[in-house]
Amino acid sequence: MATASRKSVRQAPRSGAIEAAPVPDPAATVPSAELRRDILVLMGSLLLHRGDGDAAMERFAEAITLAEEQGDARALADAHTRMGRLFRYRNEPETASDHYERAVAQAERAKHPGLAAQAWWEWAVLAHFAGDRVTALQRLESAAQRWTEAGSDTDVARTLALMATLHRKEGALPKARRLYEEAVAKQRALCDHYELGITLGGLALLQLAEGEREEGLRTLVEGQQLLRGVNAEAESKLLRTAAEPLLVQE
Repeated sequence: MATASRKSVRQAPRSGAIEAAPVPDPAATVPSAELRRDILVLMGSLLLHRGDGDAAMERFAEAITLAEEQGDARALADAHTRMGRLFRYRNEPETASDHYERAVAQAERAKHPGLAAQAWWEWAVLAHFAGDRVTALQRLESAAQRWTEAGSDTDVARTLALMATLHRKEGALPKARRLYEEAVAKQRALCDHYELGITLGGLALLQLAEGEREEGLRTLVEGQQLLRGVNAEAESKLLRTAAEPLLVQE
């Protein structure tokens, strides 16, 4: 037994470096196709988070193939959303848009409002960063509707706040104010201090731009205090920086 044990030990190179054993692919030994597919999606997401986009793409592509073979609309919606995210990070908006469109279609087919909402949201962000606020707002409206159907008040409020910001940047201040106030009410009820702090910051910028100096300052201070309370000091400073040009206006 001792001899067999010694033979099984891999000798390190003479340089002193220890060769790392290859990491097995957990999806390769899974008997269930559905479980293998889900593991591939999780692995792809981890690889994407680590910055290995090529390896992540391989996992997502294989997961999409398996989901297509199984006719699983829910799994297709999830995998296409993640693939869209990958191409959005890689600054390939056309390919990302194609995957988000497929994700929305499959989520609607699966009657899964939560997955549909996530795809609509990310598709809206894609349009926003491309400078197409009109399309972004249309997609955000769809996201808000689906988040409402899914019963996710946190995401509804977050979506309303982003819609408010886009309307504010477009100069549609009355609509922006209404959306900010609706988002603030929901976030207060949820005690979502981080998102509430961000939303109050946007509302403060609107109030200051409208000449409501005292009200804007109160809103700004409350937003900053909430952000500091959840250790979001960087966001608090950014908010103050954004407000400074408005504060010096007479």
